[in-house]
Amino acid sequence: MRCVGWFNASCTIAILAALAGLAAPVSAATWDVQDVRQLTTALGQASPGDLILIAPGTYRIGSDRWLSRDGLTLRGASGDPHDVFIDGGGMNSAAYCRTPLHINADHVTIENITVGECYWHAIQISPGADYAVIRNCRTINAGEQHIKGSPQTRGGLIENVWMENTYQRINDGIERPDDYLGGIDLHGAIGWTIRGCVAKNIIGENGNGDAGIFLWNASADCLVENNLIIGCNKGIAFGNPYIASPVPAMDGGIIRNNFIVNLDSAGGDLGIELCYTRNCQVYHNTVYSENANFFRSVQIYASSWVPTQNLQLRNNIIRGWIYSARASGTWSSEGDIVGPDVLPEWFVDPLAGDLHLTRQAVPALGRAVNPTATTDFDGHPRPLGLAGDVGADEYLVGDTNGDGIVNVLDLLRLARAFGATAGDAGYDAAADVNGDGAVNGVDLLLLAESFGL
Repeated sequence: MRCVGWFNASCTIAILAALAGLAAPVSAATWDVQDVRQLTTALGQASPGDLILIAPGTYRIGSDRWLSRDGLTLRGASGDPHDVFIDGGGMNSAAYCRTPLHINADHVTIENITVGECYWHAIQISPGADYAVIRNCRTINAGEQHIKGSPQTRGGLIENVWMENTYQRINDGIERPDDYLGGIDLHGAIGWTIRGCVAKNIIGENGNGDAGIFLWNASADCLVENNLIIGCNKGIAFGNPYIASPVPAMDGGIIRNNFIVNLDSAGGDLGIELCYTRNCQVYHNTVYSENANFFRSVQIYASSWVPTQNLQLRNNIIRGWIYSARASGTWSSEGDIVGPDVLPEWFVDPLAGDLHLTRQAVPALGRAVNPTATTDFDGHPRPLGLAGDVGADEYLVGDTNGDGIVNVLDLLRLARAFGATAGDAGYDAAADVNGDGAVNGVDLLLLAESFGL
């Protein structure tokens, strides 16, 4: 086509179309990875927004790997994190890579993989690497923190990550301080969400260590919910009692609907630690200390020049006590059940981390005060317009076998005892949903209301 003059309509349209084609974004590429060499190539040559898809297998790497392109996604192809293992060579061996994966750009996503057997951290987030997403992953046997975030990062999400040490991390006192290890450790975290994670048996050789989830050093507006911490030295910590600054360690954070188990025989210490906080809320958590008289299942810590400000505890179950250490400032407790009267039989299997309520938890059932959480640890809805239950779990009426769901197995158990009354050979107290001494149609109706939850 020949153009005659600048105002030829056909010519103008053709030029604009050509310019639009030049300006159009290039589609993100997918890198299919099946070995360490291909993984190294993909991480080094990927463009912003690309997807690195990792086939099932074990990837033993001898040096750290960096995710340095904005919008990059590193994803296990099968969707099952057990299928892809990025192996750092050994938790107690400094001969291999120290930290397998570093997030060094914005909007980076890591999902569906296992990372571990590393001397330092499994995943590290560099300063200023905002909006990172780590989800549906496993971090296994990390010698320091499983996920380490350097200040200052914003808007991240850590979701459904299983963090566990399956053997003893050995102290060396040289390149890593004794008992310096933990689950998630974020400095200066702004607007992060951490939910649905498990931190298990992350503890040092001397029985010490940091929290399963530890946010501090000028963090703000973070949400920590629906997590399980078991067998760690500390459960969830906002702030560090040994380091204070004029800026609160956490401003505006929320801790809610978490299960935290302190196993004293494994060196378990604090359930929740709150140091130098401002405007924080601790709602509907269940903290279970094996020692019912443990003096600081929850600890509040401050100083005269960095006082606790407007800390609210509400509707928590705490087996053990709240210890206020140098907690100058203001904090309140409302609707909390605290102390040794919290009994093991209130829970399905407390030392295994199953803190779902049983019908024996009468002081907690329907006793919540001014509740604000609309769902519980499992995401089940809490009753609208009613008080609901204290703690992280909303007891499911009709859960006759105590597995946290109401389904056909519960119905079958009720059916086997149907028509029996207390004292009969066929009577089953668990199937007597309303506890009136008879398994009948009322129990069946109550079970039906919760069926499928």
